[in-house]
Amino acid sequence: MPYSQTKTRGGYRTDCSGYVSMAAKLPAPGPNTVGLASSTYTVAINKNDMRMGDLFIDAIGNSNTRHVVIFEKWANAQRTSYWAYEQRGGYGTDHRIVSYGLKAGSEYKPRRLKNITG
Repeated sequence: MPYSQTKTRGGYRTDCSGYVSMAAKLPAPGPNTVGLASSTYTVAINKNDMRMGDLFIDAIGNSNTRHVVIFEKWANAQRTSYWAYEQRGGYGTDHRIVSYGLKAGSEYKPRRLKNITG
């Protein structure tokens, strides 16, 4: 799906927060990244407790610097990177290995959607 902060698909924005909202089956167009980081939609968790469908959210800054990715699984036993689904500018939908939120002081925070069980 091509990335856009202004276009929609199925009623969802085609930016990162819209992509997460669509995947989580939240009502369209879904909350923005700051909204996803709120207690309305997610709860804070420890990064060592991440499981498929959890999120790493950077809710700091403006619409060009905030970002959210969907955690799939650890990429290695050391937990220094993980597989994630993300919607990013210039690329669209990606499934790739990233390390957002794993370094001390990162603005990315691990969160669990309230409507996801498993």
